[in-house]
Parts: sequence; structure tokens; C-alpha cells
Amino acid sequence: MHADIVSLLVCPDCGSASLTLVPFHVSKGGDVEEGFVSCGQCLRWYPIEHWALEFLPRHLAYWKDRHAFYSRHNSRLSSPPQKKTTVGATPQREQQQYFDWYAENDTQKYSAYAATPFWKAMDSIIFRTWRKKIPRSARLVDVGCAQGRSAFQFSNLPITIVGFDISKKMIGEAVKRYKQRAFRARMSFLVADATNFPFRDSSFDVILLYGVLHHVANPAHVCREIVRVATSGGMYFGLENHTSLLRKIFDIMQRVAPLWYEKAGSKPIMSEADIRAWFDGLPMNIETKIRAFIPPHFVNFLPAAAHKGLLKITDDYFGNQPLVRKFGGLIEIVGTRRPV
Repeated sequence: MHADIVSLLVCPDCGSASLTLVPFHVSKGGDVEEGFVSCGQCLRWYPIEHWALEFLPRHLAYWKDRHAFYSRHNSRLSSPPQKKTTVGATPQREQQQYFDWYAENDTQKYSAYAATPFWKAMDSIIFRTWRKKIPRSARLVDVGCAQGRSAFQFSNLPITIVGFDISKKMIGEAVKRYKQRAFRARMSFLVADATNFPFRDSSFDVILLYGVLHHVANPAHVCREIVRVATSGGMYFGLENHTSLLRKIFDIMQRVAPLWYEKAGSKPIMSEADIRAWFDGLPMNIETKIRAFIPPHFVNFLPAAAHKGLLKITDDYFGNQPLVRKFGGLIEIVGTRRPV
């Protein structure tokens, strides 16, 4: 984690921007490998371990890890971790546990899911378009970044990237990838909750949510958070599951022969009208495009050379045909923040 991103943060427990970074170990490249961030208002502290800041509110914190951190560094910390909040099952906790499992399991890892032929081809098409729209020196936040699937698509650009996810194991995978080689972008990773982004207003020029809205409990609130942290003229890029006839066929095929595994939130699939309603009244211009007219099961059986070409041709053609454009299984979203 780069030290300068602390100026963008607010405390996940009390919302204060009165934060202090205390680094223990800093790499030659300026990454804080170990240390903590403390809040001057609520006096809580948040550990930095293995290059990542665990910046979760009390009800989602990894308490065993925090106590172990305190045991190693109690001479540098003002107090032990505050008593764990007793909270039952919540949507965020369920997503956290699920993605911790998906990071490392014997059924299918998230990295294997992201490497399926359909998603490799779709990612290539989508990210190539978005990369062209990102200005030099931009600050980009990847919300729900998982193991860096989206963030590393932009790592060759001269920008600042902050990726965060509710799963500590997913962030651990992202950090491993980051440490493997040098990147043009300055990259930092946090463990944080997408329900309330732990950032100051107008902090980012680009906000990326790649398949994240359908995992959260309240998409409308998250859309408000997108607008809140966007700079004037800032951009929002998203891709989500679309309500369509094709999607229903895909769901049946998934039950018969699953390609991947998913635990969705309150809105597993959504329409263009849903997205526009969530941004209604907010200073964000929204454009949408329907994609994925070929079922992933079919794409995966084709020769590798055909995956990307077939998806692009069918997206470009069917996506512009009024009678069939609603049949696609994904919605691409591009938003631009209007000045207030």
C-alpha cells in the first residue's frame, strides 16, 4: 500500500478523515509492507500486513488476525483491538465468507473462473475499450477487485490504482500478483466493504465495478457511493448480469452443467431500467450496452481462436438490433459525473 492514499481515506467505523499512518516497514518502491492506520476521532487502528491495509468496520473485521497483529506489535499500539461487535449473519458477512472460500478451495478457485474461455474473451473486449478512455495520471478505484482481475487490466497505464475487496484472502491473492513484477501504475490494495466506500468525496477520476452491483445488498446505495467519490467529469465503468430470455436459458444450463459458482446479493440480475432508476436524481449521465448473446457454455466449446471474434461480432450486430438487443446476458455501463 502506498502511503499517499491515506489522504483519500475515511475511517470505516466513524467516518472521520483524521487518520494517521504509522509504517513499520517500507519497500524501496514506497510500499508500506507493515504498519497501521489510526483514527484520531474514534481511536481505532487498522493493521497493514503483507502490503495490504485491513480497513473493515468492527462487524466485518478479521479479529483473530487483529489480535495476532497486536501481540506482535503491542509496544507500538496504544490499545488492544476493541471488543468484537456481536452481529449475526449479514449480507456483507455472507459475501465475505463466500469469497474467502472462492479464493482457495478444491471445487473451483476464482482465478480459474476468471480464466474460463468466455470470460477471458469478454474481459479482453470490455477492458480494451475502457482503457482508451482513462486519462493519464488518473486515480482509479476498483470496487470489489477480488484477486485483481480488473485492476491488473489497467496496470500498464501511468495512473494510480486502489483496489479493495471485502475478502482478505482475495486481496492476499491480488498482492501476490502485484509483488511478482513492476507495474507502470502505482497500485494499492485494501480489505474494505463496498457498502460504504471508505474514501473522501470526489477522490477518484475512474470508478470500476466489474460484476459487483449484483453482489451487494443495496445497489441503489452503492450507486450513490459511486457518484459521491467521483470527481467532476469522472467516469464509472460497470458490467452486470442482465434480465433477459437468454439469461434464463443460461441459468438452466448452469444447473445442469455449472461453469462457475456464485453467491449473489439482493439483485442477481438487473435491467437497464433498474440501473437508470438507481442513478435517478444523481449527477451522473449513464449509457448502457447489452452484450453476450452467445451462451458461455457454447463459447467454451469453440476453438480458442474463435472466442473473442464471435463475441465481438455478435455483440456489435445483435446489440444494435431493436428486436433482439434485450436478449443479451450482460449490461455494460459507462457513466460520467456531471458538475454539481
